[in-house]
Amino acid sequence: MEKKKPGPKKKIDDEDLFRYRQELIIWLEPVWPWMEDRLPAATTPAEIRALLEAVAEVPDFRPDYQERLLQNASDLLEFLWDERFGKTPLQGATVSDALTLPWEDAGRWRACNQLPTRQIANAMAGVPEIAWRTSLDRCSAQPAAVFMALNLDMHYRDRFRISAPADRDLTGASVPVPKSLQPISAQPSVQPAAASDAAIRTTAAASESSATGHARAR
Repeated sequence: MEKKKPGPKKKIDDEDLFRYRQELIIWLEPVWPWMEDRLPAATTPAEIRALLEAVAEVPDFRPDYQERLLQNASDLLEFLWDERFGKTPLQGATVSDALTLPWEDAGRWRACNQLPTRQIANAMAGVPEIAWRTSLDRCSAQPAAVFMALNLDMHYRDRFRISAPADRDLTGASVPVPKSLQPISAQPSVQPAAASDAAIRTTAAASESSATGHARAR
C-alpha cells in the first residue's frame, strides 16, 4: 500500500479556494477606493463588520463569499495588522505593470497580486477552513488572472499618473455606492449615549445646512 505523506491535510481544495478568491476580488475591487483608508484604520472586528456590511448585499440575498468574510472579521483584522499585509507602500511601477502589461504576461498577474485587494482575497479565501496564513501562501503562489475593476483602474491611474487607454469608452459604465455605516453596538452607558445624541444633532444640522446650500445654489 502507498504510504501517505506526513503533514496536515488540505481542508479546502484549490478549485473552491480559487473560486472564493476570485469572488472576493470581484466584490472588493469596485469599492476599494472607498475602503482604502477606512478598512486598515479599523481597530475591532465590529468595525471591520460595519465596513463590510456597507458594501455587502442585504442578508436575504447575500452570497456565501460575502457571508464568509463577514463571519471571519476577526481573522481579517489580524491579517490587516500583520506585517505580511502591505509590507511596503504600493509602487507606481507595480501598478503600471498591473494595468498595462499584455493579458498573457505573467508579470501582469504577479503585479496585481501585490494590490491590497488581492492580498486580502488571497488571505481570506480559505478562511475558516484553513488559517489565513496558509490561504495567503497557497493563493500567492498562483496569482489570479482577473482584470482590475474599472473604477479601481481609474483610481490608480489618477493616483500614479498613468494615462488611460486611448480607446477607452465609459458609455454606460457605473460603480457601486456603499450603504450608510451602521452603528456599532456597545455596552449601554450615559456618556456614549450623550455623545451619540450630540453626533446625531451635529449630523442633522450639517444635513440641514447642506440642504440650504443646495437650495440657494439652485
